Amino acid sequence: LKFIDQVAKERGKPVVVNISQGMNAGAHDGRSALELGFEHFSDGGRMPGRIVVKSAGNERARQGHAEVTLLAGSVEPLNLECDPVPFPPSKSSIELWWRSANKFSFRLLEPLPSDQLTKPLPAGAPPRRVSDTVDRTNPDVEGGFSGKGSYRMSFISRHPDNGDSVLKVSVKNSTMQVVPMVWSLQIVAQRVSQQGEIHAWIERDGPPNSRFHNHANERMTLTVPGTAYSVITVGAIGAGAPIMVGAASSYGPTRDDRRKPEVAAPGIDIAAARGATATDGSTMRGPS
Repeated sequence: LKFIDQVAKERGKPVVVNISQGMNAGAHDGRSALELGFEHFSDGGRMPGRIVVKSAGNERARQGHAEVTLLAGSVEPLNLECDPVPFPPSKSSIELWWRSANKFSFRLLEPLPSDQLTKPLPAGAPPRRVSDTVDRTNPDVEGGFSGKGSYRMSFISRHPDNGDSVLKVSVKNSTMQVVPMVWSLQIVAQRVSQQGEIHAWIERDGPPNSRFHNHANERMTLTVPGTAYSVITVGAIGAGAPIMVGAASSYGPTRDDRRKPEVAAPGIDIAAARGATATDGSTMRGPS
């Protein structure tokens, strides 16, 4: 962006920057360093001839966002289902964000095959193993469950970006697993003085290999930096009437309740020339 701005100034030209790539990690409230970098490029939308346009993202149908609401004294699991992957196993990473006035603690339960999650343990079976508790007094925990996988959890109270709290969790299935495994994050609401909402997002590092098994919500699935204040975020719709939103096109609002995307355009079954060929065509879909 700095380079583009420099060239535009030298040539006295306006600039529109189109961005496809996005990320899920972050508070989705326009306050991260990445989002503020895009704000700086256009001076928060004040600079004439400086515009950034971002695709909404393709996350709405991927179960990559979860919303959990807890009352004081309640306990609720957030279940993350991870597919088996070839060696070496890739990790699945999630971030949970909430208001710092609320006090929560967390424990990871031993992962189970998805078809066994709701079944009672067989008679005589050992109890399901659990990690140490993560909270403000014990912010970093890592370990593993023999034969099942490993984990790392990091708690940050009053993050410098926005004053909210965040829990970062990464899990990795054992190479012996050949079926989808569900990791259960047990959330304990110790104190809830404001809205007891926790929002969680799965960061994507390659093709989707994990999803929320419960509490999944298609709201707030915009990819960062489409959540920045002055970035114009674009969703995908069909070209005809009645208007139909693309099945994957991400939804707003942002976590601080700003309405996004600002605009939508035809993005379903769009035909164009296929690169590196003389005559072939290609049909694609998506907000990019």
